Amino acid sequence: MALSTRRGFLGAVAATAAIPAAAPSADRVRFLAFADIHYMPGVYPNDSREWLERILARAVSARCEFAIHAGDFTHDPVRNADYVKLYNDAPLPTFHTLGNHDTECCPVEKTLEAYRMERGYYCFDRGGFRFVVLDTNYFRKGDSFVHFQGSNYFDVPRELSWTLGEEQYAWAENVISSSPNPCVVFMHQSCEREQHGMPDWSRLRSLFARLNREKGSKVRLVVNGHHHTDGLRFIDGIPYLDLNSANYKYYHKSHELYPEEYRRTHSGCGHTIAWDAPLSAVLTIGADGYLKVEGSEAGYLFGVSPEMAQLTMRDRPVRPLIQSVEMKISLC
Repeated sequence: MALSTRRGFLGAVAATAAIPAAAPSADRVRFLAFADIHYMPGVYPNDSREWLERILARAVSARCEFAIHAGDFTHDPVRNADYVKLYNDAPLPTFHTLGNHDTECCPVEKTLEAYRMERGYYCFDRGGFRFVVLDTNYFRKGDSFVHFQGSNYFDVPRELSWTLGEEQYAWAENVISSSPNPCVVFMHQSCEREQHGMPDWSRLRSLFARLNREKGSKVRLVVNGHHHTDGLRFIDGIPYLDLNSANYKYYHKSHELYPEEYRRTHSGCGHTIAWDAPLSAVLTIGADGYLKVEGSEAGYLFGVSPEMAQLTMRDRPVRPLIQSVEMKISLC
């Protein structure tokens, strides 16, 4: 895989513009991905089943093989069991990635049961690819690793938090290196960001790069959620997709620009800049290095933008957008 490091979708498109996209072939997989829908009725915006139904309808109409979310699906999978069931029993296979808020209001075991998962990390094979789903929601406590649950990680020093733990690192290396197929990796927290991502980001990125050198382009794409922003960056020839939230961007500072009635029925909405339509992406990836992201675009809920609310962020722009890109990646 050719070495390149580029920031943003526009940079990625420019860098690959000279490489014509491959013609459609059977050796590809097409799936829908979304992140951070944060279903929490009475608290955050767009707290309706219809919001999720629109995402699933897109997956069906786009003839995707499956749908997967990149974490923070709902804050209480037990109380919101009907919402979880809507996703679990969709007309196509669906998969979960654990985010830090998925275990906020109930024990980890209850979340796993609701999501029909044996554990927080797993893999599955589809369309000539292996999809590796990681669980970044652990912190170190002495010689052991503890899973996020409730607020148990809030006061943990960041350098000890947001990690896979030794057992999962060994598992990840094994399932990727032993895979007969190229791999796509999903996680909630980012290992692409040097700041605000996993403290041990370099360890995971180095693992992916080494396996690509030793095994020949094993890791083809890495997708994360959590940051509620849109971006694509190449590192060691691997595209890292920062998947925007399906719903909103959270701010610690609040505003009162949403209608008073809406603020009464959504207690946390003042801390958000929300979208007026759900964001998702349809991804097509091929064994030959083909990658296509069909993004989506919305407006701001009630027209309230970050600039209107005088809210600024420290990293990527906040926009109701997942950009689209089509490219052919050079393989080792």
